Amino acid sequence: MQRVLPLLIDYSQNAFVPGRSITDNILLAQELLAASFSVSLNGSNHGFFKGGRGLRQGDPMSPYLFVLVMEIWNVLLRFRVQNSAEFQYHWKCKELGLINLCFADDVLLFCKAHLPSITIISDTLNEFAALSGLKVNPAKSQIIFSRAVQQERQQILEYLGFQEGALPIKYLGIPLTSSRLTLTDCRPYSTKWTHDWPGTPKPVLRW
Repeated sequence: MQRVLPLLIDYSQNAFVPGRSITDNILLAQELLAASFSVSLNGSNHGFFKGGRGLRQGDPMSPYLFVLVMEIWNVLLRFRVQNSAEFQYHWKCKELGLINLCFADDVLLFCKAHLPSITIISDTLNEFAALSGLKVNPAKSQIIFSRAVQQERQQILEYLGFQEGALPIKYLGIPLTSSRLTLTDCRPYSTKWTHDWPGTPKPVLRW
C-alpha cells in the first residue's frame, strides 16, 4: 500500500504519505502568505519589505491579470451608468456611449460637470476599491473642466478631493489639448528625438 499511495494521493495532501512531509505544507503556506520583496537600485538589491494585496510586479502573469481586474471596473461602471436616470454624458461622448479610457492604471473618465454624474463615478470607484484593493490616489488625480463650467466647479472639487488640472496634459507620453498642438507643445518630443537618434530626420507629427 505504501508503494502505491504516492501515486494515488494528490500532491496537496502530505499527511501519512511516504516521501512527503509536513514541512512542505508549512514552507508553501509561508511563501504564499508572507512573501517579502527587495528593491534593485543601481544594480544592487536593498532590503526586504512585506507584500500586501495586489499583483506581484515582475510576475509574467501580472499584465494579463491586471487587465482582467480592470475589466471588472469597466463592467461596474457601465452597469451603474446604464441603470441610472441621472448620469449625463460629456456632450462629445454621448453618441459613442464613451465613459472611460483605460491603459493599465492610466484612466481617463468623461462626463458632464454634473454632481449626480460625478457621484455615480465616485461610488463605482469606491465599490471597485472595496473589491480589488485598488484605490484612486487623489494626489495623482486631476479633474479638468471646460471653460463654461463655473457653477458646480468648487462643489465637485470638494466632493472628489482631486486637484483641478488644465489642458494640455500628458497622456501615455503624448500631449492632449482641446485645440491644435503648437510648436511649443511638441518641442520636448522633437528635442528628445534629436538626442536619442542624432543624424536622423525628425518625424512629422500629425493630429
